[in-house]
Amino acid sequence: MDLLPKVKGFIRKKKLFRPKDQILLAVSGGPDSVALLDLLCRLKEPWDLKLAVAHFHHGLRPEAREEALFVKNLAVQRKLPFILGAAATRTFCRQRGLSLEEGARELRYRFLQTAAQKGGYDLICLGHTYDDQAEEILIRLIRGAGRGGLAGIPARRHPFVRPLLGVTKAEILEYLKARGLSFCEDPSNRDRRFLRNRIRLDLIPYLEKRFNPRMKETLWQTAEILSEEEQFLREETRKRLKKYLREGHQGLLLKREALHEPLAFRRRFYLALIRELAPQTKAGFRHLEMIEDIFASSSPGPGLHLGRLRIRKTKEGLLFSPPRPIPQPFELLVPGPGHYLLKEGLTLQVERQKDGLYHPQETEVILDARQVVFPITVRSPRPGDRFHPLGGPGEKKVFRFLADCGIDRERRNLYPVVVSQGQILAVLPLRPAERARVKTETQEIIKFRLLPKDNNTY
Repeated sequence: MDLLPKVKGFIRKKKLFRPKDQILLAVSGGPDSVALLDLLCRLKEPWDLKLAVAHFHHGLRPEAREEALFVKNLAVQRKLPFILGAAATRTFCRQRGLSLEEGARELRYRFLQTAAQKGGYDLICLGHTYDDQAEEILIRLIRGAGRGGLAGIPARRHPFVRPLLGVTKAEILEYLKARGLSFCEDPSNRDRRFLRNRIRLDLIPYLEKRFNPRMKETLWQTAEILSEEEQFLREETRKRLKKYLREGHQGLLLKREALHEPLAFRRRFYLALIRELAPQTKAGFRHLEMIEDIFASSSPGPGLHLGRLRIRKTKEGLLFSPPRPIPQPFELLVPGPGHYLLKEGLTLQVERQKDGLYHPQETEVILDARQVVFPITVRSPRPGDRFHPLGGPGEKKVFRFLADCGIDRERRNLYPVVVSQGQILAVLPLRPAERARVKTETQEIIKFRLLPKDNNTY
């Protein structure tokens, strides 16, 4: 069986790529990717394609090294450039709180995009098949998805293209046999701990036996229908959203007139704005309902933090404020009075004064000099830091104090603490500690003043 005419027809129908394109092939060594490599090599000269092979070593199985060598040999035999990537996937997943499937996919796709960018390749070619499409739709249905999710795996979403999406696994195995091509078999594909494997090995055969012998075909056709409709709805959403959108220094404002649109489009507006400002943020049905409640409310409120994206109601509409850069920890040893660059854009001024009756300005804190033993440390607050704020009933965590002052979570690391002999004497520029307060008998004070480059920093 020769799959080439069928694959060529699919490429043309879906407009996946054109002659002279430069394409990076993701090859795992399994049957799908080996067939993909062979088919694209057969198109290389007629279509004047520039091809390269990329393989990612996840470091999860003993066989992985042999698979990498197998793929390298395939590339060498076909005189194609070979790019190898590797990572400690288990460690990455533990650090990020991801499942092995999620973490491996994130690392693999990150590697492929980096390799394509460095090598100057226009597209990344993946080996997803007809069977993968059916499995993916069932996975999304089980986990919960809207129309866009149930449209399945797209044949093209730049820079990724999938020329085998119209080819079944059985057809691929028959093609490999006819061409005399060997491939690697991944034993983890039979591990029922993974949802995808349970769907492929158990659920789909059960559905085919008990409900619909052409279940994969039905799912694939459903995805095709929804994919075309989804493409239309995305374009319509873009046109409608443009009428209600205003960009400002605080973020993107969805004007209140958008409430006149059908709920289906409002949900799409919310998703579009979340993806625009915070692409890594996941938003499910529950989050969209919360956003809808905020938008439909009669008065402004505290809003919603979705990851590091803030969404709140204003008089003019619904404001989506993008995540601010995460402040980096800082620490400075201060040997005595003077001017110090605390961090980029912020200078610390430390002065000693004799007059204990000095009244501090808005960006200043004054302490009893008897409590300040140089050298001192001025640093960003840390989890577990505690102090007794001046005028407060007792000790309090620094982060709790900052929250009580109305400081947004993402800005709390910006407020320096003054530490002397292991004790926090102040949170700048907000409050001294009770132990370092200026008393009537104080003869000498230490004044701390923050001089931000941008007057709006504090």
